[in-house]
Amino acid sequence: MKNKLLLTTALIGSVALAGAAQSEIKIGGSQEITFGASSVKTSSASTTGNKSGRGLGNETNLNISGSTDLDNGMSIVTKYNLEFDTAAKKEVSMQINSGDAFFVIANDMTQGLNSISAPRVGDHPNTVAARATATAYVDGHIENNFDDHVAIGLKVAGGNLVALYAPNSQLNGNDDGGTDALATGSGYTISYVGSPVENLKIGIAHGEKQDSDANRVKDIESDKLMVAYTMGAVTAGVEYSDKDTNTTSGNLKTMSYGVTFNAADNLSIGLGYAVTDDDDAGSTKPNEKITLITLGYNLGGLGLELSYADVSDANNVAGADNQAFQARTVVAF
Repeated sequence: MKNKLLLTTALIGSVALAGAAQSEIKIGGSQEITFGASSVKTSSASTTGNKSGRGLGNETNLNISGSTDLDNGMSIVTKYNLEFDTAAKKEVSMQINSGDAFFVIANDMTQGLNSISAPRVGDHPNTVAARATATAYVDGHIENNFDDHVAIGLKVAGGNLVALYAPNSQLNGNDDGGTDALATGSGYTISYVGSPVENLKIGIAHGEKQDSDANRVKDIESDKLMVAYTMGAVTAGVEYSDKDTNTTSGNLKTMSYGVTFNAADNLSIGLGYAVTDDDDAGSTKPNEKITLITLGYNLGGLGLELSYADVSDANNVAGADNQAFQARTVVAF
């Protein structure tokens, strides 16, 4: 699940089905069609000049959710999402609630690093910019939420405080199969996302993941901090993202800024700017810069998003200056 913002409002519809006396099942989904175009310059000394490309893509999501009240006063919420794009991928979650506390067993459906982002309309700046070529700025850098995991959480200070743990082996979606070792080791994430006061949103997280199976002598660490404030139709915020591989290479720090403006009930405009510094010892690599502008229009069950990204020194390579355009529609069913 890519944690995308579907413009400015939820676009996923649902149908309730009859079940047990204290249970409810809902079925819904969405279909996404994307057109992308890009212009790529590999380096300042490129002999091939600019390269361009265009393409169409699609993704369909089928969502099933259910809830049940238990005799002891607790409740269980289950969620299942089947995502079809280049291949089928399933995401599941079972959450047991007891007052303000909850326990989760899930894959790709729990609050994590990707839940924290500077204000934007539609796709993340990295998602649009990567239509041209790989970027140094990657949302979250590491995300233990994408692996099978367990988590405990507490509703506090107007939000959720969540501690998540993913083991280094997975059952690979099979409840009676053998465990499959991950390319990376086990990891954990601790995060808080919420609004402690009116109009103010805060996100803070720290995640660690062990290195490869053959070499668990160091951890890959990632941090995120985001503060955003809403003033009427305008929301502005800043995000700091950090990846540290505990080696002499691959230490990335990003400052990302975002402003969104709800120009009308169905129309939103987003501006974003992100600077990523490759903070290696003695590094002479230039900072990668991404500028993103997005226009989002919502017709209820149908959303339209138009985005343009300009990238300078992509992936911290001097002269790798790219542009990318994306048109995305999302329709609920």
